[in-house]
Amino acid sequence: MSDAVWSARRENKTNTVEQLKKIKLTIDDAGQYQHDDVIKFIEQLKQVAKEQFNPLDKTNGMSKLFEKQQNTINTITTQHAYDYKDILKKSKDEASKASTKDSTVKPDITTRQEAQDEADRLNQIYQAVLGVKEGFKEKICNAGGTDALSSVLQQADGQYKSIDNYTLYELAEARIAGAHRPKATHILKQIVSAITMQFDFRKKVMDNVALQKILVNKATTFGVNVHVSLLVINLEANMEYAQSHEWGREFRVSGQAIRKKYPDYTYKHDQTSYDDMVKEYAAADRVRVLREAPAPSDEQANQVGAFGGQLAALQRAFDDYEESAFSVDEDSGRSKTKKKKKKKKDDESYRGRNKNRSKSRGRSKSTEERKVKNKCKHCKEERPYAGKHEEEKCFYNKKYKGWRPSKICKELGIKFKRRHEYSSDMGGFASSASEESGSESDSEDTSDE
Repeated sequence: MSDAVWSARRENKTNTVEQLKKIKLTIDDAGQYQHDDVIKFIEQLKQVAKEQFNPLDKTNGMSKLFEKQQNTINTITTQHAYDYKDILKKSKDEASKASTKDSTVKPDITTRQEAQDEADRLNQIYQAVLGVKEGFKEKICNAGGTDALSSVLQQADGQYKSIDNYTLYELAEARIAGAHRPKATHILKQIVSAITMQFDFRKKVMDNVALQKILVNKATTFGVNVHVSLLVINLEANMEYAQSHEWGREFRVSGQAIRKKYPDYTYKHDQTSYDDMVKEYAAADRVRVLREAPAPSDEQANQVGAFGGQLAALQRAFDDYEESAFSVDEDSGRSKTKKKKKKKKDDESYRGRNKNRSKSRGRSKSTEERKVKNKCKHCKEERPYAGKHEEEKCFYNKKYKGWRPSKICKELGIKFKRRHEYSSDMGGFASSASEESGSESDSEDTSDE
């Protein structure tokens, strides 16, 4: 073998690792990653693989390494190696298959030198593919650790498998499966946003359809299949809204043509009929003035999203339940404190004190100063430790490394640290160094949890 064959695997692995340096998988403080982030990460890897040169598949590059079905790329192993004898036999067999009774086809390669050159060429390509595979495997393992990949990389006895015994598709699927489990409300929101999408008629119909396809594909990553019939209803709802206005008059002719072709409202639409409808409406973009159309409005949302009202209501119900459940105190001791305060207030009222009596001016002023509008559902203003809402210091912000209550840490899946362990800039207690203030901070921390 030539020197190029021996170095092809090593050089291609090095080049692949270098190309993938800029691709990052977002990891939180607890070492976890979100579903959307890992899907984006894998798609970026596939794009880089597609852009790499591959003489065996000039159209797809190395992207077929990530495919589930077997192909000429992902089936290459370290056992694939040719010598001149293999090439001579291969050339002879190909000529024999191409020959007929009337004509005989001669082999393309007949000499030993030609066969050796062809063997070196194929060996170099195969070694290059193995090097690329190793480079992507290293990137997937380094991004997020190997704990989630142990079922693919290791045997039952703990021994590591050879690179021939697994595919990049299996590695990618294992990496996705190890993502932080999304909430049902998040999945529902993706589905609702896809099938109730409002078209922006300042853009062309095909651009809106392409954007909706992205939303549908995003929902598909959660294992949910959005049927094309729902997309047809959404398309018709958007077009009916546009046709009811003067700026969308050009769609009326296309709408009439579609109703003539599909007069039965119970027609079971498929991808073919959907593409046909999109093509018909897209033809109107050639004659209409895009800048006449307004931005999506509440009126359009009410009309287009009407068919999805049931799902939207269900989503709001989930959000309300999540918010109310989140506001329940985790510390039972704190609940008892609240009950005692309430009982004391009732006793004072029973003794004849006026419940509607205003508090002192100084106390009222301090109360008003503490009450700050807090729009974040994770930083409830009823909580004494919530304070003023700052987006960059939100207790539910995974990038913020300041103090968080134990409830927030449990939601994020990160280790809880007591408040006196943080500096005042990070939301902790500035005077926690002394024993006296340290004891006070501990007592206050207990009341906050």
